[in-house]
Amino acid sequence: MILGYMRWVLPAVCGAFLIAAAAERAPLAGPSPDGEEVYLHNCMDCHQDGAGTPGLVPPLDGAPWVDGYPDRIIRVLLNGLTGEVVVEGVTYNGVMPGWRNLLSDEEIAAVLTYIRSAWDNDAGPVTPEEVATIRAATADRTTPWTAAELAD
Repeated sequence: MILGYMRWVLPAVCGAFLIAAAAERAPLAGPSPDGEEVYLHNCMDCHQDGAGTPGLVPPLDGAPWVDGYPDRIIRVLLNGLTGEVVVEGVTYNGVMPGWRNLLSDEEIAAVLTYIRSAWDNDAGPVTPEEVATIRAATADRTTPWTAAELAD
């Protein structure tokens, strides 16, 4: 009974914590953000060394969404992600906060470029222009995405 309860409550509690923590983060200062620094400052708490947090936060290392076309992962960073997502056959059901109001286009491009080339990932860079285009196209969106909405 307790495990069943924790399966539903823990992601909700962690999700609320993550949203509150994200709201407290301030953008990094500087003319050209360093992607690793942005990652360490904003993403490391949950995604750890790219392996994620077992049962709560999916890994970024080797994740198809990270290595694929950048528009999907840009949308996730801008508005967040909620609900079930499957990575490497493991289902995660949590909440990732959106960073639209906390990170600039340059910071999002830098952190995504870092993530897409870190660990075992081998994907190309993301430009601030790509982020700006998707930010403008999704400006009216106020809720996190779901995996179903972002499916190929």
